[in-house]
Amino acid sequence: MWRWLLLLTASGAWGQVCDAEGHVPGGGNGGSYWPYGPPNSTGAPTVAPTDSPTDSPTEAPTDSGTTVSPSPTASPEVPKGEILSPANNYDDINADPPLQPVDGPTGPSGECVWPFISSVGYNVGMYASVGGKVYTPKWYMNTAPPGDGWDEVGSCTGEATAGDPLTDEEQKAKITDPDVVTWVFDPWTPFHPTPDQAAELQQTLLDSVPIASNILNALRVLDSSEVELIAPGRAENPDNVLRAERIITPELFVQIFPCHLPEYSYENWLKAIGALPDFCKDYGAGQDSDKICKKLIIAAFAHNGQETGNNSPAGSVTECQSNGWGEEAGWSFWTDKTGGSLDPAFQAFVHLRESPFTADTATSQYDCKDATQDFWSVFYPCPGNVTYFGRGSHQVTYQANYGLFSISIKNDAFYLCNNPDEVATTYLNFASGIWFSVTPQSPKPSMVWVLDGTWQPNDADKANNLEPGFGATISIINPIECGQASNAAAEGRQNKLKQIAAFLDFDIAEFGKLDCADSKDFSAQGSAVADLYLKPGQNFNCETTGDNTPFMITRPGDYKRCVDFYFRSHVWYKGVKIYEHGLKI
Repeated sequence: MWRWLLLLTASGAWGQVCDAEGHVPGGGNGGSYWPYGPPNSTGAPTVAPTDSPTDSPTEAPTDSGTTVSPSPTASPEVPKGEILSPANNYDDINADPPLQPVDGPTGPSGECVWPFISSVGYNVGMYASVGGKVYTPKWYMNTAPPGDGWDEVGSCTGEATAGDPLTDEEQKAKITDPDVVTWVFDPWTPFHPTPDQAAELQQTLLDSVPIASNILNALRVLDSSEVELIAPGRAENPDNVLRAERIITPELFVQIFPCHLPEYSYENWLKAIGALPDFCKDYGAGQDSDKICKKLIIAAFAHNGQETGNNSPAGSVTECQSNGWGEEAGWSFWTDKTGGSLDPAFQAFVHLRESPFTADTATSQYDCKDATQDFWSVFYPCPGNVTYFGRGSHQVTYQANYGLFSISIKNDAFYLCNNPDEVATTYLNFASGIWFSVTPQSPKPSMVWVLDGTWQPNDADKANNLEPGFGATISIINPIECGQASNAAAEGRQNKLKQIAAFLDFDIAEFGKLDCADSKDFSAQGSAVADLYLKPGQNFNCETTGDNTPFMITRPGDYKRCVDFYFRSHVWYKGVKIYEHGLKI
């Protein structure tokens, strides 16, 4: 069963809030580029890549605040305000509006469904009901109550089903724990799109993106329960896993990585590939899928080596043995082949965590700021007893990236917010790197697209000396290594690529331009650009933007979330309202 992961972007994401019990309480990547850098309070996180790797790897609302129900239910009654209690997912709204839109000045039985709301600027064509009468404004942005400047268009029966936004006192009454970030929502009104309308509007926006189909294919994820069934030699493994098994056998894996830690196991590698089916997929007739897969694997190994390897020019089997890295079969192979010396290309997967941190590290410079200090902590708060330094083959760093990776790969942002070390100890260690490689980051293409021919540069890309090849993947993974005549990290990646390609008898020419010494960054005029974020628009709707926001058209349901956040929400923390309709107080 497939679903779609969340788009990884240059500096934006959406996710669930979390703490150790599923509530919201009050987290360098050395040589890797991550969408979020150090948290800040501006709502626009920055990235802080480095020019060389370290010696270890581098990168729900309910009325009255009741528990969120397992799934949304349609109701003819409009709620009198909602509260987000994030014990489950944001999507689980108990008392959502009717699924069918309201047409005309009254409800289907003549109900008064358009109450006058004092905070709304009414435009021609909108309705407002007062005292059983329905009116429409004569001019745009009419803020006066119905009377002069309005036309009466009919009568309605019954009380209006919604009214003014909640007062601060009404909002406070819904807060059960002031130390928990609480999202309170104003009542839904017919001014807001229904779920069906929001889904249709989101699909329309997605259809307007030329590369949408490529993006959605890249974002597929295999359900975790199916991932856990993957094992070496299992005939029922997904097709992309079977392809990878044909190319890299268990024996070859140990030979290429004679020093790999047990957490970086062959089985975990296969599970990571299976979790992300755009990696090593079937490219169809006329394409050599096995050859493309081999190319992707070699490039991934080269980058992984730079992030997780010992990177010692004088590396040896003896060093691995003394540190307890690897296994006998790998040591014996290289002892026979080279007398025990190891090129840095074959020293990968000896670091699970960024140095100097360990599994017991409780605090670091990667601790998160609370929601009063950092916009993204409204969406990705942490439990307070974990820290978010780099872990895994692509060194996931900072809590926002853990939340992003978690909701992408697990469909649950709580999971890795609460259990970040699983990025070091489970198949997620490999998956972090593969996830990064398959995911486009506008204005950048995905690393896979650069290598499999999907991405073709336009004139703006060519002017920046960007072309399909391994060099462009360096620019994607860590652009600070590019645009200079000499950079040790970039050269280390290239050397590893050459050595592993030769070991696997793969023509290095297939990788095109290997370096990025003369390359500039991907620009807003490049061919991979797509406006995939959502920002508040006019009349209670959202529109696309290239600037990072927490909402994206690639994630189902995000259009409605965008409308709810920017037009209905009030965010409280520690007795203080900190955001209203998406704006910091």
